[in-house]
Amino acid sequence: MTPEQAMDKLDKTVIGDLEWKIALTTALEKLTPKRVVEREIEVIGLYCCEETLCPACDTFVYKYTPRKQAFCHRCGQKLDWGGNNND
Repeated sequence: MTPEQAMDKLDKTVIGDLEWKIALTTALEKLTPKRVVEREIEVIGLYCCEETLCPACDTFVYKYTPRKQAFCHRCGQKLDWGGNNND
């Protein structure tokens, strides 16, 4: 079952307990991969380097490791690197 299918089923089955539904929805949303944010850093108008951020919490995520992070180490968001995660 995909996170999207689980969300649909959750909407149809959990009735009444709003806190429980919010917690489950938040957890399922973190399982849906979101594209990492890549941006260049400039120092006094000169291109310096590039940083890669989590799309959910804007925390720096490590791109240049033996294996790219599958999840954000701060918030747990599943990350989409736009290709092979072993690059």
